[in-house]
Amino acid sequence: MTDLYNTGVRKIIDEHLVEESKKQRDYNGYFSASSAGYCMRKNLFELLGVPHVDKEDRARLQRVFTAGHVFHSWIQELTKEAGISIAQEVELKDDELNVIGHFDDLCLIELPVEQNVEARQNLILYDYKTANSRSFDYKKELSHFHKMQLGTYMYMIRQLAKKELERRNGI
Repeated sequence: MTDLYNTGVRKIIDEHLVEESKKQRDYNGYFSASSAGYCMRKNLFELLGVPHVDKEDRARLQRVFTAGHVFHSWIQELTKEAGISIAQEVELKDDELNVIGHFDDLCLIELPVEQNVEARQNLILYDYKTANSRSFDYKKELSHFHKMQLGTYMYMIRQLAKKELERRNGI
């Protein structure tokens, strides 16, 4: 009997995903903001284009990443439709730090009057991550890596805003 699990469309999709995963992203000599907090050797190897050594099922890993991209696009579309997204996938580049990246979503959230806060409008920077549905059963802290990535984006946004204010004021 034929192994139906590894034939047909599944096999073709897996082969395609494995080939796509071999393509290297080119950051033109910049570190990726999403690599903030990771091992410096790993970051340098990626910057230099050293090929990965596969230890995992590459097709399964690519299916997981692809599902994450679908979720990511869906949430971005929802924030656009809800009228709260003011910027998506904006490239941030810092020549001094030699870092480049894109944030996922910048949303303007209106807080209800009954909440005791000074600012009624809040800008919130989102970096969408997906998680296994079982992980929603418990409160989970942001990982060190996610904190470093968001911190890098926040720093780069502040630098961008500072430059824009200086430009507007003729400084």
